[in-house]
Amino acid sequence: MKKIYLIMILFFAIASGVFAQTTNIVTLMLKAKSGEAEAQNALGEAYYDGKGVTENLTEAVKWFTKAAEQENAKAEYNLGDCYYYGNGVQYRDREEAVKWYTKAAEHGNADAQNDLGYCYKFGEGVDRNLKKAVEWYTKAAEQGLPMAQCNLGICYENGDGVEKNLEETVKWYTKAANQEYARAQYLLGKAYDNGKGVAKNDSEAMKWYLKAVKNNYPQAVSYYGVMLLVGDKQKGVTKNIPEGVKYLRKAADLKNLDAIQVLVGDYLSKMQGENDLGISKYLSYADFVKYLKIGAEQGNQDMKTILANLPNFKSMIAQEKSLVAKYGQRAYDNIKKGKVYIGMPEGILTEFRTFETDGSR
Repeated sequence: MKKIYLIMILFFAIASGVFAQTTNIVTLMLKAKSGEAEAQNALGEAYYDGKGVTENLTEAVKWFTKAAEQENAKAEYNLGDCYYYGNGVQYRDREEAVKWYTKAAEHGNADAQNDLGYCYKFGEGVDRNLKKAVEWYTKAAEQGLPMAQCNLGICYENGDGVEKNLEETVKWYTKAANQEYARAQYLLGKAYDNGKGVAKNDSEAMKWYLKAVKNNYPQAVSYYGVMLLVGDKQKGVTKNIPEGVKYLRKAADLKNLDAIQVLVGDYLSKMQGENDLGISKYLSYADFVKYLKIGAEQGNQDMKTILANLPNFKSMIAQEKSLVAKYGQRAYDNIKKGKVYIGMPEGILTEFRTFETDGSR
């Protein structure tokens, strides 16, 4: 009886929630149709995210446009995003995106100010202008937007559109890092690590690195993994290969190419009978292939090549090992470099040339 009672409570709670959500959407639609800009933007967001209604990007753009035409800053920004990414519109239109980002930015929307800064910095939909990029990043950063604070810090670090100033860099990284912005936490860790813009401080560097790791910033996760592989006494990191592999795998799953290259490279070393870092014993062949695929998807040409030739790769390595076993490492290494030396074992030139042209390479 108690179980049935609990099921009934759960059912009515869910039903009540669905009813309330439906009522909210109906109310929102009525307000939007009556011309309320806030409601029009909110309805557009509901269609965009599929909350309370079936996801419909075209319908989202329709309502964002209605609200944006009434100078609703959030809607102007949302519409700019739709054009930037090509969501709900016929095609990506970066110039149209910049038009709406500019309207939203001028109406004080911090996200739009940051994105407009990005467009000016990289010449997306507008002529590249680093000074204007800094101008818009600054407006957004002063409103407390952590992404903009980090972007502004990077401009000061590299001297992009502003005079290089590492102290100013650290100031903005710190503001963003204190808001849990992972990229800024990692960059602030690097600043303390290298003593740039602030006194070198290993413990402070590790503090910020670990915060970035906790927030799953791929580069920080990869860097920490490498640190664990080799150890770093100054930073209080004890060498721990299994733990290092764990973090490298995590970074690789986050599509960090540095981590993928370490994992794949070490496994290749093992396959070729060369010295490795001790990573490969914690990886399977399936892991190796998985990370090759991720690396290839990230555009790494070497990994694309290995992946394309994978069926021949294992047999190629077996042939290499066979030649080494038969003639010795010295002979094999020299012939690979195109060198012939007195006393080189008879037959290696012919056999090596056969190996080179049999389709394995």
